Amino acid sequence: PPYNTGNDFIYKDDFRDGLNNYLRFSGQMDDEGNATTSDKEKSGRLHSNWLNMMYPRLYLARNLLRDDGVIFVSIDDNEVHNLRMLMNEVFGEESFVAAVCWQKFHSIKGNSEKNISNSHDYILIYAKQLSCTELSKIPMSEESLKVYKNIDNDPRGAWRTAPLTVSLLTGARGKSFKKTGKSSGLYIITAPNGKQHTPGSGRCWISENTINRYISENRIWWGKDGNAVPMQKLFLNEKESLKNISTFWPHDEFGSNKKANDELKNIFSNESDGENFSTPKPTELIKSVISISGCNGSDIIIDFFAGSGTTAQAVMELNEADGGNRKYILVQLPEKTEKPEYPTIAHITRERVRRVIKKIEAARTETTAQADMLETGDTEKPVLGFRALRLAISNFRLWDSRKTTDTSQLTEQLDLHVDNVDSARSEQDILFEIILKAGLSLSANISAQPFAEQHAYMVNDSEQQLLVCLASPIAQETIDAMRAAKPKRIVCLDNAFSGNDALKTNTVLQMRDAGIHFRTA
Repeated sequence: PPYNTGNDFIYKDDFRDGLNNYLRFSGQMDDEGNATTSDKEKSGRLHSNWLNMMYPRLYLARNLLRDDGVIFVSIDDNEVHNLRMLMNEVFGEESFVAAVCWQKFHSIKGNSEKNISNSHDYILIYAKQLSCTELSKIPMSEESLKVYKNIDNDPRGAWRTAPLTVSLLTGARGKSFKKTGKSSGLYIITAPNGKQHTPGSGRCWISENTINRYISENRIWWGKDGNAVPMQKLFLNEKESLKNISTFWPHDEFGSNKKANDELKNIFSNESDGENFSTPKPTELIKSVISISGCNGSDIIIDFFAGSGTTAQAVMELNEADGGNRKYILVQLPEKTEKPEYPTIAHITRERVRRVIKKIEAARTETTAQADMLETGDTEKPVLGFRALRLAISNFRLWDSRKTTDTSQLTEQLDLHVDNVDSARSEQDILFEIILKAGLSLSANISAQPFAEQHAYMVNDSEQQLLVCLASPIAQETIDAMRAAKPKRIVCLDNAFSGNDALKTNTVLQMRDAGIHFRTA
């Protein structure tokens, strides 16, 4: 969410508890409105505004989550303490998973900080129902994989070394205590070339039986010249390329703000659009979040504060990598910018998604060409795309009982509702409202099809099917053609029948006889 820096707050939600109420509640104003102090404190109000903005969004997020769903909230020091309490209230303390420290900067910011340089943010993780949730491990980073090599051409593949000793701790009265192993850990290991090795000061070997087994299985590395301190060989193919995660997420594995800004510059060809985002998120971070959440190849990821659209890029790139079909929903307030080509943040969000799609499609084209040359078979992948919608009031005029206090107002209302469709709205606007009210997804497949001399929209969403005709007036031939198509449901405009009640009644009866659910909007 937007970090609460105390600056101008763009989310102007309706906070019914006004400033005067806050001053009275905090004892800074009496019941008559007189100030009780000359130095009014408003910091509580600053936190109150932010928390009032967050509460309904978190409550909605919890309702939207599946029972095994997970929510990640990124926040800085200003509100992390308040956010934790708010999350406990909405999700319950028993649903807390972890508070992660993400290293957003990997260098000291110089003299810009007053005291200690702030180089991290927090990510609070909560589950809808922890008992139903199973978080996943994440793939090892490229940096972690680089340490695995095969310098001795071992047939088991790449490996890395690990010590064969543990610390030897000295206790009271000179007694020795070891973290692991037995007292027999103080022995000598003889290398194949005859060199003898001791565990070293303050150390002891692991079990001698284990060492002998490692030697027999060629799991000991003695160095290129055979004289190095013996080390165990850990093979990559015997170790999962996945790892457990900790609550510290370093920049080299999870990305940083700088990496995120570099990504924006690369996508926008060094245009300065990244300047609109003070805390952009790198794709590595969002990919890790999606992977950790256990999100499979067909789940939905929603970002309540989309910003530059990093989540969309992360989802599409993950799908390309593992063949998944995850969906994303981005929500972004049309916050204004000073750029005429991108007047709002939402314009930047959409443009980033478009450019990422073009980049992925270009890579697909290159891959397909190489596959054709090598004759490696089918490389077909699903079509990429997105729909951008804006929140608006209904396209249909609603009856307002408050305007019917006298006969003239009632007459005016009746005249307005002769045609209940807002004439300023497009056919597409009306279509999407009907799709929503019918309970279908906004990402449903829509195709315009001819029916007699008019057309209608066939909407397919999984196993649900809906035929929407927005023609007004509607012809009998069109009705007959739609009925012959035998969709599960048909919706027409109420004004399509132009007051012809007989035609409307006959249509309802004919559709019912054909087993089609018919209604008007």
